[in-house]
Amino acid sequence: MAAAALCLCSCIADPSYDLSQLDTEMTVLKGAEFRVPDTPVTTLNDIFDLEGIEYIACNENGDYEIRFGLDPVDMTLYVPVSDVTGEIPVDMDPVEYAFGSLPDFLSGKGQQVSPDLSRMQVNLQVDSEIPADLSIGATIETLKDNAVQHRYDLQDLSVRNGMNDIWLEESSSEPTWCVPDLGKILSPVPDKVRISDVNARWIDGTQQAELDPTHGYGLSLRASFHTPILFSSDSRFTVSIPLDAKLDLEQVGLKKAELIFNYENTIPMDFTVSLYALDADGNRLDNIQVEVWDTLRGRSNGGNVVTLTTQGDLRFDSLVLELTAASNESVAETAFNKNQGIRFYDMKLYLPGGIQVRLDK
Repeated sequence: MAAAALCLCSCIADPSYDLSQLDTEMTVLKGAEFRVPDTPVTTLNDIFDLEGIEYIACNENGDYEIRFGLDPVDMTLYVPVSDVTGEIPVDMDPVEYAFGSLPDFLSGKGQQVSPDLSRMQVNLQVDSEIPADLSIGATIETLKDNAVQHRYDLQDLSVRNGMNDIWLEESSSEPTWCVPDLGKILSPVPDKVRISDVNARWIDGTQQAELDPTHGYGLSLRASFHTPILFSSDSRFTVSIPLDAKLDLEQVGLKKAELIFNYENTIPMDFTVSLYALDADGNRLDNIQVEVWDTLRGRSNGGNVVTLTTQGDLRFDSLVLELTAASNESVAETAFNKNQGIRFYDMKLYLPGGIQVRLDK
């Protein structure tokens, strides 16, 4: 039998003791203890593969955000100077943009994380060549499977000659820039975004401008979307962390084992923890019962004990920690951050009943 790959240290004087040197047919090692290597920090990026996604970026604080922009909608307006109180005709066809793709956990597939994407802001950059103040409007729609999911009719946005930077929010101090239900624009994540029905009119019906009705004045509208990725009270996800240890205990008869560890969790969510065992071929073993001392608290350091028991012999090759995050109201509106993660250290596998080893002489 191959020697144990980890250090057997608490029951014998020599911590590098080799089990293969035992020459008795049956040896009982009481209170055996294996050291288990520390795990690296498992970050949110490791869990969800956030970085490298086209529409996801970090701000200066390390918070993850969704950002995507649409190509400009360019129009040419011919101004009816004889009717300065009316609308300015805008001739344009609806413009659709393919949204691309977002990670499974945002698009409703795979792990049901249910992040909060409701803090959406839409930035409209409007460049007007018309030397007069205008009020413009437009319709923005999101589509999924060619069906309209959300429709936003924007009106009374003030535009001056030159470049205008307009921000739209669901709740805004500027009443004309407040758009009800804007926070739902990514629920569900759309396949396409469509801009249509751009309109313009004079803000002040008495204003006069030296405009040439035969001259086409350019009007360009570019929309971009920005939202932080926040934890919500419904957030859920599971992550598996293999322990970097080949225990080689398939030839050893055990009745009980305890994994004892400390942890550091900078993710704001609590985790319930479980543990499962694999055989040498990587197959999950189902004949093992697991008891856990406590949950892993969010934003905290602590210790824990996971106990494995079986009615027969406890034989396994390696172990995997399985963590399930459960959110609550206290983490709502906390941003996903690149520095959030969880790690395990000072780990050991304690065998309170000892090991029974049968070896050939």
